[in-house]
Amino acid sequence: MKKQESIGERVRRIRLSKNPPMSQLELGERAELRQPTISALEKGRSISSGKIASIAKALEVDALWLETGRGTPDLAEGPKGLKQQAGNQPELRTIKLLPSAGSCGGAGPAQVKVSDLEKLWSPVIKTKQFFEARGLDPKSVVAVIADGDSMYPSIVHGDLCLFVAPPSAAFEGGHVYALGTPAGVRIKRVQVATTGDKATLTSVNEDKHRYPDEDITVEQLTKFKCLGRLLSREG
Repeated sequence: MKKQESIGERVRRIRLSKNPPMSQLELGERAELRQPTISALEKGRSISSGKIASIAKALEVDALWLETGRGTPDLAEGPKGLKQQAGNQPELRTIKLLPSAGSCGGAGPAQVKVSDLEKLWSPVIKTKQFFEARGLDPKSVVAVIADGDSMYPSIVHGDLCLFVAPPSAAFEGGHVYALGTPAGVRIKRVQVATTGDKATLTSVNEDKHRYPDEDITVEQLTKFKCLGRLLSREG
């Protein structure tokens, strides 16, 4: 069975098929993205649909084809030479990006500032098909940028994390949540004790001196606003 081509492989194939071949740097400049973003995509990392649309425009191919592999790469011609209709273009939905400063412990001196990351990721866009495939209401999903490395290696500084509103207000132990706290939005893994009266807000990073876990009562936990449970991350 033939292996399905990934989005990164499609980008690389089209990029190198140009005459002359287009470099990652040139593609990044045309799509208004950084070269490392193009490199990461070609290596298998995921990025937002908004960025994919920019890359598709720079490569002069259909955005839906580039993201999903369905249909044809040609902007002008559809199957059997028929002209594509406007309705064949993907419908896009915007996801609310929450203030993300300090969400993962805060950036180090050598890391990109969260304010610059917010400009890089904005607007956060996904196709209508993204939500339909997961049975989600776009309004139930929010985005938070990882500011810092408290969740490394699961989530790294600069990652865009999508969170979906859970079906109930109760926290399920072991899952990663975006929490609304007095200090701002925080990304933490929530561990609830078997006794049901205590909880730990866990940082995945092994450097517990810099990123300590927080032991709290379940009563304290319920005072935090549950902004959503982790759905996906993109870097």
